[in-house]
Amino acid sequence: VAAQRVFLNFILLAGYKKQLQITGVTMPSSAFSNEAKSVSVTVSGGSPGYTYSWTSSIGGTFSSPTSASTTFTAPTVGSTTTGTITCTVSDACSRANFISRPFTAYSTLPISLKSFNGKYKDNRIELTWVTATELNNDFFTIERSFDGINYAEIGKVSGNKNSSTDIYYGFNDNNPGKKKNYYRLKQTDYDGVSKTFDAIYVKISSHSNSKTTLIPNPFSDQIRINFYSESQSAITFTILDKSGNVVRNESVYVSEGLNNLQFNNLYDLIPGIYFAIIGKEDEKEIIKLIKL
Repeated sequence: VAAQRVFLNFILLAGYKKQLQITGVTMPSSAFSNEAKSVSVTVSGGSPGYTYSWTSSIGGTFSSPTSASTTFTAPTVGSTTTGTITCTVSDACSRANFISRPFTAYSTLPISLKSFNGKYKDNRIELTWVTATELNNDFFTIERSFDGINYAEIGKVSGNKNSSTDIYYGFNDNNPGKKKNYYRLKQTDYDGVSKTFDAIYVKISSHSNSKTTLIPNPFSDQIRINFYSESQSAITFTILDKSGNVVRNESVYVSEGLNNLQFNNLYDLIPGIYFAIIGKEDEKEIIKLIKL
């Protein structure tokens, strides 16, 4: 009896391990007419290779309906339509399993976004965007990321409800990151349906933070440089005469942020016009100097 039980348990366990398991699923719950969404499944168990079959009860198209990962384009609908998206998977031994999720297709986009831009000015980033049309537009949510992956809300702007002409919007980020800033818009209509648009990237350059200055200019025997660097790095300071000949060339290590550098013993340069080149290999500034 014990042997029979072990044998039966073995048969049941072996059968279970050979079952086809859908272990990972990416399926959106909604989209607007003709909007494309990524869908995918991952599979374990069974006997490779696997075959896939994607279907939708409300229409629409799959870019590759027999692949594990594909793109689903929602159908054109005249009103809100609800159905399901299903993926059926079979293995080499004809075992099959499926996963099905509810899906809603909305009739039209609540807005038509014409542009979305950002620029750094006066220690802040000014975001502007324009809509060409709006339908039941309640509000915009502005989201920011420092790595382009993790976003957080930093503000909201009320929508214009309904419009068929260009509407201009703006929002200022008064506390941007020191280097990289990513922004994206999330629009929400009065029914609570939202749409997130593609992100934009706004870089804060060193020249925007602080202009490089050389003091005094004209100079006699020394020069002090105020220089902003985005990171810890080595920079070069080179002085050329008006014929392009190098008369001084030094390399210094600077820290992130504003640096104050001083170069002495320049008394042996003859009076006249010179040019100072400051910076790294891929980013340099040229400033005109006058030696007294």
